[in-house]
This record gives sequence, C-alpha cells and structure tokens, in this order.
Amino acid sequence: MTANEDEDVSTTIAAWWADLETFGFRGGFVVSNGEEEEEEEVQEFAVVDPTEGVPLEVRRKESGEQEEEEEELVAETALGPVVISGNYYKKVTSHGEGHLLRGVASLSGPGLERRGIRCIVGKYRGGKLSGRGKVLLLSDDLTLEGEFVSGRLVGPVVGSDPETGATVAVGVFDGRGRACRAAPFWRRTEGGGFLYGRLDPDGRFGSGNDDDAFVYPDLRTALVGRFRHGRMEEARERLVVGVVSDGGLVLRLRFSPPREAGGDPAVFAYRPSTLREIRCPPLQEDPLERNTVRVGPSTLGKGAGEGLFARGRLSRGDTVAFYNGLRVRPGETPPSRSIHYEIYVDWCHATSGGDSDYMDLPSPLEQTRHYRASLGHKINHSFRPNCRWSVAAHPVFGRVPAVVAISEVAPGEELTCHYMIDMGEAGGNPQFDWYVREWERASKEKEEEAGSDRNNNNDYSNKVEDVLSTCESRVAV
Repeated sequence: MTANEDEDVSTTIAAWWADLETFGFRGGFVVSNGEEEEEEEVQEFAVVDPTEGVPLEVRRKESGEQEEEEEELVAETALGPVVISGNYYKKVTSHGEGHLLRGVASLSGPGLERRGIRCIVGKYRGGKLSGRGKVLLLSDDLTLEGEFVSGRLVGPVVGSDPETGATVAVGVFDGRGRACRAAPFWRRTEGGGFLYGRLDPDGRFGSGNDDDAFVYPDLRTALVGRFRHGRMEEARERLVVGVVSDGGLVLRLRFSPPREAGGDPAVFAYRPSTLREIRCPPLQEDPLERNTVRVGPSTLGKGAGEGLFARGRLSRGDTVAFYNGLRVRPGETPPSRSIHYEIYVDWCHATSGGDSDYMDLPSPLEQTRHYRASLGHKINHSFRPNCRWSVAAHPVFGRVPAVVAISEVAPGEELTCHYMIDMGEAGGNPQFDWYVREWERASKEKEEEAGSDRNNNNDYSNKVEDVLSTCESRVAV
C-alpha cells in the first residue's frame, strides 16, 4: 500500500491505525535474524530473556513477621539480579543439577530495569520463554505484547495502555529481539498525535538522530528532528506527503523538505512553561494552528473583542488549537492572576473537586502582537459552542488544554467554547457580569424554543385530530 502527494495521507494513516486497534496485525511476518547486518556502535532497545544461560538459584525470603519463609528463584545476570515468580523443576545435566522454568512466569528486578524493562510475563516451554508474552516498560506507561521465540521478542509488537487496554503503540522486533531499525515505532500521544521513529536502548522514544518526528493530530503536519528520552530537542516543520507499508504491517512516512520561515526553517524544541516563565518563543506560530485557525474581530457582538475563526472546513473531532501560558500547579501561588485567562488542564478533575494544573496568560500576552505561540486563548465563550476543551501532549508546551471541534464548522465560521465558569462564583463577581447576562439570554432562548416546539407539537396534534374527525365523518356517512 502506497500513498503519494495526490492522495489523502491522513485518511490512509487513520484507516491503518483504526484497523490495528480493531484487528491487530494480520497475516504472516518474516523477520531477519540480523546476521547479515554489520555490527555498529549504536545500541538498540532489545527484549531478551536475561536469565538465558544463567544459573537459577533458589533463595529464601521473608514474607512477614508471622509467616513462614518463602522461596524465590533468582538469576544473577551481568546487569544485576532478576527475580522470577513461577514454577520450575530440577534437571540433572552433565554439568550437575540445575533449575529450569516451566509454565507462566514473571521476571523483574535490577537486571531488567537496567535495560528499561519493569517486568516480563510469559510462558516457558522446555526452559525457553516462548509464545505470547508481555513486557512492561520502565520509562513509559506502556505494555508491549508480542511473540517470544527462544527467549527473544520477535516480529510485530502492539503496545497498550495498562489501565485502559487501548492500543497506543506499534513496532517490529528483529530475530535478535531488538527494535527493528527498518520499521519505525509509532507511539500515540494524548490528544491524538504520534511520536514516530526509533527507541533508545532504554525503551524511551528518540534515537538521538535527526529523523524522529512528532505527527500532529491532523496526521499531515509534523515536526521532524532530534528527540531524546521522549522529548523534542530540535525539530523543523515538515508535511507528511506519502506513506509506504511493508507487507501491510507498519507504515513508513515520507516527509516534505523543511518549511522555511524568513529564509531559514524555524527550530522547535520542548520548552514547557513554569510558574514564572513562558519558555517557548512567544511569536513562533504553532504549525497546526497556522493551518486551522486565524484571529479576527469577533462576530459575537460588542465587547467580544477578537475571536478565533476556522481557516477551512473542520470536522467533528478535529483538534484546532492549543492553550499555553504560565503553568500553575496545585498549591502554587502565581505572581499575578488574570482570571479571564485561567484554564484548567484537566477540567474533569477540577470540576469534581480534584487537583489540576491550570494555564494562565498574563497581560499583555493576550494580544497577538506580543504572543502567538498558541491561540487557544482567543476562542470566545458560547452556551451553544461548536468546540470543547480537551487535553493534548504538545511537543513544545507539554501537556496543555486543547480546542476540539464538536460539530462540522464551515470555513470562516467563528469558533466558540463553553467557558464552564461556576455560576455561583460568576454571580458574585462584577468581572463576570457578561457571563451571567449571556446565561440569562441563552436560558430565555432555550425556553422560547421549547415553547415553540410545544406549539408545533400541539398544531400537529390538532391536524391529526382534524384528519381523524374527517375520516370518521366519512365513515359515518
């Protein structure tokens, strides 16, 4: 399967991912054993049973003051001890008596953690880890699942969220149990974007080369460059112009040349805000927002100021803007407050009495001539919005609020969100008089519409009764 510049690559990627979520990998898959590759200094992330070839020792452990001592199986590997929970049996060989694992077992301990792995769970056959198994990574909230062959994770691998079970990552491991260099690793991020590229030796995203990428939720816009430990160090804006699939398994992307701004491609890096500093360049426009929205005089009436407008047609579920600013964590006191621009990162936690960071944009940064790195703060309120607040893992800002369309939006239409201000607080604050007036107006309109619907229903009922009366009269005649 190949898509070129004339095809809708975003549709191709979305369909491929949806197919993976529903059916997983389908069809056969042949992996190289890696013997033909030249050995290089660059190390790859590998999932290999560290106990292979290592003597297993039965040790006593104390499980509690009032309980009897229990046994545990330990392998002293070169990187440290690995504790094994599972069944084992003794076997006499020419070298003496040893222990072999059988059935389902769980491996954990420093010998795995130094390889970036929290634990491995799988089934042993003849003392070898074989068949379906799971790997919980240490540096990421991610569980990899795939096939083990003689103690090595081999072939296509699916990563899932340990809490929800949702598919959030895919990749391929070669015959030596290493993350395959020829097949990219895809890691879905909160908000619908993707990290695309290679893993480091500890299983974290980012090879340190210049060909890893963050793909925005539109699946067309990307930042390509150098990533380490899951964070973007230096990247430039590109477009996804084509996709290539090897055997229908993992898509490989083709990118356009870097977009030049004023002669040189703009450089983006991970620069999350703190309580006192917005660390990203204030006038560096976000690549996705540049394609989805513009700022202009609001159409919502006097006093609304500027608003946010759709550049093109938007579909329900499209991410259209982000909301960056000073980050105020629970318990912190900001140097100043601008209550009209305080937006919670996690609305569901904050509205239910839980803790949440919030973003705040101090004056004069609400003006685009001073700040336009993100434009979510320009969206106006409506009790009948066409967008909603969400949250996204942004490659520059970190985890911030995002604006997502909840209906079809026409080109040039103004975007609105429900500000979700507590009416009890708004009613006692003169700064929110406008919000109370809007609520009263919206409530009145809703009542009028409800009354109109009742009248329409009554008219319909009267017409039905007239028809029935006429029919009855004809029958009587």
